[in-house]
Amino acid sequence: MSAALATRADQPTGEAFAVANRQLAEVYLLASELMVKLGHDQLAWTTADRALQAAHLSDDVLTQAAARRAWAIVLRRTGRADTAQRLVVGTPV
Repeated sequence: MSAALATRADQPTGEAFAVANRQLAEVYLLASELMVKLGHDQLAWTTADRALQAAHLSDDVLTQAAARRAWAIVLRRTGRADTAQRLVVGTPV
């Protein structure tokens, strides 16, 4: 995780910055999925949120959709199914 953050910090703008954010989002997505599997909902919440932030900066639609899906899973697990549904249905295509 720290290597991904350092890589992003070294790329202040442009295409390299977007790629670094996509890779960082993917790392956070994996972490969120692991936290869900382990039943650590608070950590899943945090990593899904960070994945969504990085995905937004990546300008990659597929990465953003994957991050919204991870976030929706956490929302559903924490009793916010309606919010999760709105998040997924509202995903831009």
